[in-house]
Amino acid sequence: MSVQAVVLRRWTRREYERLVTEGFFHPEERLELVEKEIIRLTPQGSPHATAISLCVEALRAAFGAGHHVRVQMPLALTDDSEPEPDVAVVAGHPRDYRDAHPTSALLIVEVPDATLPYDRERKANLYARAGIAEYWIVNLLDRCLEVYRRPTRSGTANAHYAHRAVLPAERRKGVGSLFWPPLTPSLQEPFGRPRGRNVDSSSKRFAVRMTQLSFPNGRPRCTDSRRASNSAAVSA
Repeated sequence: MSVQAVVLRRWTRREYERLVTEGFFHPEERLELVEKEIIRLTPQGSPHATAISLCVEALRAAFGAGHHVRVQMPLALTDDSEPEPDVAVVAGHPRDYRDAHPTSALLIVEVPDATLPYDRERKANLYARAGIAEYWIVNLLDRCLEVYRRPTRSGTANAHYAHRAVLPAERRKGVGSLFWPPLTPSLQEPFGRPRGRNVDSSSKRFAVRMTQLSFPNGRPRCTDSRRASNSAAVSA
């Protein structure tokens, strides 16, 4: 008697969207489609929810008019994936996406707790594969911001980010984005209160302060060996 391998039923984005439209899932069930698999998102704790709210305030102040900051909303990135990142900044106005979800984003931010390895590996691969130029992880566990840039091999299974920088929550210097014009945002709210646009005199750009990203109290635990060499490139 032969043994048959278990075969999973995988879903295209169109099939997944049809299930959503027809009410197949419970209205309060939080799901996302990642590489043809339907993933159930974990419930939010208070630090996670607070970090998301503060990050949204900081990014809205930084990007300003002409940009839409979306919170846990779908992105139709590829034919097999429709993730719902914690925060995504897209061009335009909310009405621009009345008939269809955005197919890309200028910046994606995830705020993981128990899902840190998943966001570092599988989500980073997905976003690099979709050509997302900039991806941030607000790492509440280690009290640092991880910045990923320069997606390579986009469109392939081996896609990844060529640049990764790890910035401690206590960093005084502001963190810029590739897309803040022509001055960029400092990052201290998800790690406590946004103060709007803050000019970082060293980089001559607006910068989000690390305190605007709300990290819990405590001593920094960020010890990544690549931090020192890569930090300067992030604010440049």
